[in-house]
Amino acid sequence: MWYRSRTYILREKVTENGTRYFISFKDRQGISYELNVSYDFYMAFRRLELDNQKLENWDWRHREFLEIYDETLNRQSNKITALYCRLSRDDELQGESNSITNQKSIVEKYAKENGIKNTKFFVDDGYSGVSFTRPAFMELMELAEAGQVETIIVKDHSRLGRNRFVVGQLLGEDFVRLGVRYIAIMDNIDTKDGLSDFLPVQDWFNEMHAKNTSKKVRAVFQNKGMSGKLLTTVIPYGYKKNEANPDEWLVDEEAAEVVRKIFRLCVAGYGPTQIAPHIISERK
Repeated sequence: MWYRSRTYILREKVTENGTRYFISFKDRQGISYELNVSYDFYMAFRRLELDNQKLENWDWRHREFLEIYDETLNRQSNKITALYCRLSRDDELQGESNSITNQKSIVEKYAKENGIKNTKFFVDDGYSGVSFTRPAFMELMELAEAGQVETIIVKDHSRLGRNRFVVGQLLGEDFVRLGVRYIAIMDNIDTKDGLSDFLPVQDWFNEMHAKNTSKKVRAVFQNKGMSGKLLTTVIPYGYKKNEANPDEWLVDEEAAEVVRKIFRLCVAGYGPTQIAPHIISERK
């Protein structure tokens, strides 16, 4: 893949050992150079191109070239590696393999084995992958926009999300623009090595899984409700727990009388602001 400007060329070369990154340019004397540079250094130049900034008269000894090189190294040393974990209520049905504890163990082990330091956990427990308004994920993206995130590591690709359009934009545009490397361990995804053509299909399957699981959960709750089984552990006012049978509620006669009185007043035409003072005055 080539990214050209007037005086330099960015080049990626895929080898058996992974992708290598090169910057080719000529100095003021017309001598050509090709430098094998790091991923972060390469992305620093690519971001300049995306911002339509042209670099002229590059010399590897030139002060501005060295400033960008030093700035890249400094940013790299200060950036964090985000270890992102997510578990929705639907995912809990799949057991321990997707638990937050298990996800943390896998991503932390991967970081240690690959010499990745300055790590920080971001955890969304109980949030669906269909939505991206998750507290930890939004915090992570704010740091990425501020240039403070170098790499994002997840256990598997579905942890990032189950909306194929948003996930596609993140990998194809946002992470590239922000210079963020993305790794999904179990799916063997590493944006440093490029993206597989099969990835959009995988994103589609992840999204369909969320939809199918949601339908199954709704069906289970509907069947439980139709059979008279409890759908919540929160006991509504007017009932109390049956100590002999935890799957059954009993009428709390004292509270039930208040509920009946509220109902009678409502039928008589009283509104909430009129009923509340009436009930409170009687209880004094």
